[in-house]
Amino acid sequence: MRRATGCILRYGRHYRMNWRITKLSLPSLKEIRISLSREIRENREAGIWDCRAKESGSACEPGLRFVRQSHFYLKKSFLSAKKVVYLFYCSIFGGSHSTDRMPCGQRFYEEAFMKTVEDYIRTIPDFPEPGILFRDVTSILQDAGGFRLAMQEMQKRIETVEFDVIAGAESRGFIFGAPLAYNLNKAFVPIRKKGKLPCETIEATYELEYGTAAIEIHKDAILPGQRVVIVDDLIATGGTIEAAIRLVEQLGGKVVKVLFLMELAGLEGRKKLAGYDVEAVVTYAGK
Repeated sequence: MRRATGCILRYGRHYRMNWRITKLSLPSLKEIRISLSREIRENREAGIWDCRAKESGSACEPGLRFVRQSHFYLKKSFLSAKKVVYLFYCSIFGGSHSTDRMPCGQRFYEEAFMKTVEDYIRTIPDFPEPGILFRDVTSILQDAGGFRLAMQEMQKRIETVEFDVIAGAESRGFIFGAPLAYNLNKAFVPIRKKGKLPCETIEATYELEYGTAAIEIHKDAILPGQRVVIVDDLIATGGTIEAAIRLVEQLGGKVVKVLFLMELAGLEGRKKLAGYDVEAVVTYAGK
């Protein structure tokens, strides 16, 4: 293990590791932590860490980055010893192109480092006005792995809930609600802005910063007694979803879960949804 670590740290070049390493008895996490800590300390003192800054883009860069990340996640106990050994093999065997040369490399890399949904969310400062941090969901949608992970995390939160229908609020509630309904073999009901639905509807209004807005649902969309999960991408002030709940209950449905991908806790939207089971995959403390 130390030899593998040293190859990356000291030389930063392309090395081939014998396949037999995967057959060796694997070290414990404690032994790997000790080895990595020692190597990092020794090489930091020797100034070898500087090669990443001096030779940006060279073969040493992915090796150093790999060891740094390995050390961090080992401290957090996220990695198994088997994955660490395998990943060191991929890193050394392929050098700076390990995940390109080895089809399995990227998959193992992502699994081992356990990227979270939050890692895929892009934050844009001063939008739509100065002082606002805009949490952009499109960065999840445009990444296949991120979208898959987001759907998996949302699905986990309703798999044990007994329900009949998923209702999605326009428009991003459609994006996340419809795939959930498909995966779980449930009906999907769109809750739309006023004037968008063709058949007979009922409507509910909610407050905006300046004025009011309305959403609608088809009168035959929810049957009396049906158990409903409402899905949207974000809870901010909670006004839209509060109105959606009123629509469902007006038709005789029972809201058993309200699920969001993101929550801006600083806006206290949950207060409007008091008494309901509300959950978000990612929660931001601010506004």
